[in-house]
Amino acid sequence: MQYYKVGNGSVVVMGDGSQSFDVEEVHNIMKQYLGRPYVWGGRKPAAGGFDCSGLLEYAFAQVGVDMYGTAQSQYNKTKPVSEEHIKPGDFVFFSTYKPGASHVGMYVGNGQFINANSSGGTSYSSVEEWKNLYPFLGFRRI
Repeated sequence: MQYYKVGNGSVVVMGDGSQSFDVEEVHNIMKQYLGRPYVWGGRKPAAGGFDCSGLLEYAFAQVGVDMYGTAQSQYNKTKPVSEEHIKPGDFVFFSTYKPGASHVGMYVGNGQFINANSSGGTSYSSVEEWKNLYPFLGFRRI
């Protein structure tokens, strides 16, 4: 598993082959939308942007993995992973505006996750910074 920044500042993530999907391929799909605005209910690029679950739903659909639904339904479709065993490709969940899972992103390594959020659109965020802002519901795996 690797996480590094190449000379042009882009993030490259390579999974270790233990996930049920190609982590790098899914990450590359999400990276195409970095900087796109947050759009409540946004599920496809044609919407102009994504919401958190929409970004994951769309990217995973491109590789044949059905993650259709809200952050809560994606939470329900995944299994918990202890923090000491997280890997790129695991999902990270928070409770932001209501009880239960209301925000989701994909862990990319080095304490970072890619997500669509209302303050930065599609971007990278720090797990620790989000833990200081919102109740952390944990890491989960498909």
